[in-house]
Amino acid sequence: MNNSTRLQPNGLRVLSLISGLDADKIPGQYIDRMCFRSWMPEERATLAESDVPAKGKFRFGYQSKAVERTGFRRLIAQTAKDHGVDIHWEHTLVSLEQNNDEVTLNFDNGHTDNASFVIGCDGIHSNTRGSIFGHEKPDFTGFIQVCCTSDISRSLLYYASEDSW
Repeated sequence: MNNSTRLQPNGLRVLSLISGLDADKIPGQYIDRMCFRSWMPEERATLAESDVPAKGKFRFGYQSKAVERTGFRRLIAQTAKDHGVDIHWEHTLVSLEQNNDEVTLNFDNGHTDNASFVIGCDGIHSNTRGSIFGHEKPDFTGFIQVCCTSDISRSLLYYASEDSW
């Protein structure tokens, strides 16, 4: 699965609240286990394995799922459209103002809109987050996390410390 991402149980729970968007209808594969590995040339080894993802459904009601990012984005956009939600692409949020009953959004192209709620899905350099909390430079913690799906249908999660390189 190229360009894949992992949907966590809590995210799948929220998505299931959208009429017609059940976790089983989201194309992808459920993750049964994680494998933590060292990719240091002199120490390539499996550090630990976990079947916690398989227990997710029992524990949280949903199980993590690996999905192809582009297809998932397409599905979300189509579901929104099917529910009468307009999506305006190529708008950059400049600021937002929260009132008692709505949120006013101001965009760099001069467009202003109102909404009941706002979901910011624009990553580490989020204008949504910056509008709420202020723009802060992210600090590197020394850890990285990469999640991918292998060709043997197992989810792999790798951790590495900057100090170990």
